[in-house]
Amino acid sequence: MGNGSNDDRIAPVRLPELQREMVRRPRLLDLMSSRHQRVATIISAGAGFGKSTLLAQTIHDPLTTARSHTIFHRMGARDDDAGELTASLSAQIALLASAHDASQAIESRPEISVADQLWHLSPLPITVVVDDYHHLAPGAPGWAVLDELIGDLPDNANIVLSGRGGHELKLARLIARGEAVDITEEMLAFTPDELDEFAALRSVDRDTLDDHGWPALVELEARAGVAGAHEFVAEEVIAQLDPARVQALRCVAVYEFVDDGLVAAVTDFDGSTDDLLAGLPLVSSNGDGTWTLHDLWRKVLVDGLSTAERRAALTQVAIELQRRGRLRDALIAAVDADADDVALDVLVAFARDLPLRHSIDDRRAIVAMLPDSLASSAEAEMLRADIVFASEPTLAAEPLQRSIDVATQQNRPEVTVLALLRLGDLAYRSGQRDGLVETHERLTRLAALGGTGAEAGVVLAESWLLLLDNSADVAIEMMRSPVLQSYQPVADMVDYYRAVQLGQAGRCNASLEVLADLSRIPNARIARRMGGFAALMTWWSGALDADDRRAALELTEQIGADRQVHLYVEAMATAALFSASAGDVPTARSLLGRAVAHRDRIPAMGWGVITVEIATAVLDLMDGHEDRAAARLDGLVPDTGPFSGFGRHVFGNAGALIYALVPRSRPFFDDEVTGPDLSLATEVGRALVALRERNSTEPARRLPWDDLARLRTWAYEPHLAELAIAAISSGSVRARVALASLVHDPRAALRAVAERHGDPVGSIATSELADTPHRPSEPVRVSVLGPTAVTFGDERLDQAIPIKRTMVRELLLLLVDRRTMRRDEIGAALWPDKDETSARNNLRATLNHLRQLLEVASDESAPPWQVRSDGDSITLFASDRLDLDVGRFRAAMAAARRAERDRNAGDALAHYRTALELYRGPYLADALDPDWAINERTVFHLDMVEAATRASELSLGRGAVDDALTFARRAVDAEELSERAHRALIRALIAADDRAAAVRAHDRVVEVLAADGLRPDDETLRLRTEI
Repeated sequence: MGNGSNDDRIAPVRLPELQREMVRRPRLLDLMSSRHQRVATIISAGAGFGKSTLLAQTIHDPLTTARSHTIFHRMGARDDDAGELTASLSAQIALLASAHDASQAIESRPEISVADQLWHLSPLPITVVVDDYHHLAPGAPGWAVLDELIGDLPDNANIVLSGRGGHELKLARLIARGEAVDITEEMLAFTPDELDEFAALRSVDRDTLDDHGWPALVELEARAGVAGAHEFVAEEVIAQLDPARVQALRCVAVYEFVDDGLVAAVTDFDGSTDDLLAGLPLVSSNGDGTWTLHDLWRKVLVDGLSTAERRAALTQVAIELQRRGRLRDALIAAVDADADDVALDVLVAFARDLPLRHSIDDRRAIVAMLPDSLASSAEAEMLRADIVFASEPTLAAEPLQRSIDVATQQNRPEVTVLALLRLGDLAYRSGQRDGLVETHERLTRLAALGGTGAEAGVVLAESWLLLLDNSADVAIEMMRSPVLQSYQPVADMVDYYRAVQLGQAGRCNASLEVLADLSRIPNARIARRMGGFAALMTWWSGALDADDRRAALELTEQIGADRQVHLYVEAMATAALFSASAGDVPTARSLLGRAVAHRDRIPAMGWGVITVEIATAVLDLMDGHEDRAAARLDGLVPDTGPFSGFGRHVFGNAGALIYALVPRSRPFFDDEVTGPDLSLATEVGRALVALRERNSTEPARRLPWDDLARLRTWAYEPHLAELAIAAISSGSVRARVALASLVHDPRAALRAVAERHGDPVGSIATSELADTPHRPSEPVRVSVLGPTAVTFGDERLDQAIPIKRTMVRELLLLLVDRRTMRRDEIGAALWPDKDETSARNNLRATLNHLRQLLEVASDESAPPWQVRSDGDSITLFASDRLDLDVGRFRAAMAAARRAERDRNAGDALAHYRTALELYRGPYLADALDPDWAINERTVFHLDMVEAATRASELSLGRGAVDDALTFARRAVDAEELSERAHRALIRALIAADDRAAAVRAHDRVVEVLAADGLRPDDETLRLRTEI
């Protein structure tokens, strides 16, 4: 989500402001200014005790704002939901991160804990202000978010919470340790001295002010010049207003806030909120277009309404909130107004929320608060069924049927339609055609009676049936029906369904376009399902790269965290297929193991289990056990074929493999009309069958070898090698690229082709085999950041093989830096004083020694794997069998920077640590020519300084002072001109309470910079005041 985000949370929040000059109370302000020295500050008091004034004075205090940054969040009802509260705080952190670092996109990252996002901003000192915590309902998940934040708060942050009365935060231990303080009503009340100062400030007689110390009441007394503030409000202020304005104020006072929309909906007042509240004391702006009347006002005003007037006003509030989509708040207002008809309308809106945009927590809260008059309604039953449907779909059929029974008894036909649509969705997902036919028939009968939404339900059920009957194209067109688009509950879902069906029909790009155009993203769970399907479509179209695979795995982890076990198993097994198609068998096997660990918790033949079995078959194939793979797939494919509706997309994941290895499936593929991406799967399968059964190589030659990424999706490496050899035998030059791309075990793949086929395919495979290196059983690790070292497998650096020959080491360093060089270039670089013939002879001997050092091939007849010759060129071959510390260093730095962009401080620190462990010294430190590769050496050096500096800042943010000192000293020793490194060291010394050393460190940076004619920047100079 970038700057153009439609997330309404990502917007600057107006901080509390001082409306007029207020008494400065040093005893409280000093307590607030020391907030950075503790974890939490709680301001807990009733209305009118000056909580907002104290917050405003603290936030705008010039002594603290210069060295602190504020994240402000005012609580509302939606913050009961843990996800909503986390997202709101993340949005404000995103704004601060972008303001602090312009390279940071304004992007909310609610999947990262709030504490970790704050930690990421270390060493930036931050105060998180959470106002009006009393809006959190008792037991609401939002309390757990705040507790977790307080428990994990990094050292660069503190939290200030303000609200009325009690809270559910676990602070006793922190208070006992002096790490939290609770500012209570007794502390907020004016002292006699403060009352004297207040009287002078307001130019009133001190004797006219009571000694109760309640700031708000004192303010009113000062304005009124009378003893009773309530009487003042009722008799002096309200009496001076136009009666129509007074009535409008009374009506808006029934709700906790007021804005232009509520003024228009609840009153007959002809003006804006600003007009209505103009000149009134004790009203405050919430910074989001809403205003709050002080409780003193609300009590006096609401007391002026009759019971009927109060209920009427609350009813209009409920209607307006429902219009805004704030269903939970709307229902609370409707119940308070005893407006059962309006409350029932809100319940209907919940029932119509088929995409589950409103959270399950909201639904649970609503069910709990329903009055007896509504608790047994059909809509309430639908809400209960939705809760089960969202958390455990396989158990939802019974509560949905109960909703239908109650709706029938109460003559609520639309609820019946909505519950039937849920049942139809369940039947389609599980491939139960009979159940879907029954749902379709019931909807048809309702449509004949004119039931609301029934006609749209019939069309949607018909499209599901068409999909189960292999008529995807007709179903896709049916989903464009105006009948579906005109019924809002399904209109929100139908585009997603259409995207899925386009993809399952093999039209991946069209599917991705629909997904990209979806403007109504439902709740996070469905959004993740959409993201997973988008990854699948990207893979089918051949565009899934390493970053996409990593993103898909992160998405799968989030699905697991949501406890969607069935979807997690399917997604993890699909991620294994992604890796297998890229030739990364170890990763594929690891991911498949994670899916298998949960397969017993899902239905025996659900999508997840089928995908696990397909991935297992693929790994059997990759390991050379094709017969085992064929038997496993044959046991999976139903007698009705792989396109029988349920599971068609999971069988599509291995379309070519099933076509080739399960002969009875071929008629189904041949009869299926699919789009370009799935049709390629069939073409690959047909080409393999033609080669094996008819010795025909022409179909293999016609495959799109210039689009290797698409081919690799459908042809796993053993079959890719077989088809490439066949294409080469038929005259294709481009197919050779496929052989060069083989990763897992090229010789095993070619040997299998040579053994299976006669000439010409077999002889070409044999010829290619002679030129194909043997894949080493373990990687060789070459370390060139510092002293050169060569190790194998899991050997430690102190077990490195000594490189006794200087020129062998020089040749290795040359190839690490350049990767590919011509022989004459190497000769000129290593033996500049030798003639060409002598240099070539030297190179031949040196190259032989280098190969002896690096190669661990068990097949001595195979060409070398690590150092390859191609005509006049020599290459250090890049593969997973060559592990260069420079590659891992670059990867660690890239991963750390990605984590920084994602505000994931924990991952960033871990990656910086990895980079620093790899950096044992300068790049190519053993090179004979010190100026050789100087540019790269400088880049690695500066990256190391960045890693050490940032690791120090992040370590300090988590209170790891010793680590922070170690990293900072390493950075300063490596680069004395880095002010940021010096600042990191000074901050770490301050945290270690070594003030004298901090002063010396500050003096040192000033002296170092002065020696180069430089002046420290302001941030460095400010640190001196903190020592």
